[in-house]
Amino acid sequence: MAWGWVDLAARSTACNGLGRLGELEQLVFYDNNFTGGIPPELGELTSLQLLDLSNNSLAGGIPSRLYNCSAMWALGLDVNNLTG
Repeated sequence: MAWGWVDLAARSTACNGLGRLGELEQLVFYDNNFTGGIPPELGELTSLQLLDLSNNSLAGGIPSRLYNCSAMWALGLDVNNLTG
């Protein structure tokens, strides 16, 4: 089964092992009240084109491993507590 996108907006769902979904192209975690940092494992999603983590309570910096997502054209990080 090939996944092109995952939309878990407003679901308050945590997903472990997302880094293993190498063919994933879109990931939407908008409005989930997530806390903590952005998982560095997201940098393993090298086919990722869109990542939306907007409207959460994420803190800390943006992991440098996200630069591995060379296909990414949209990154939503607004309404968080990120630094850097």
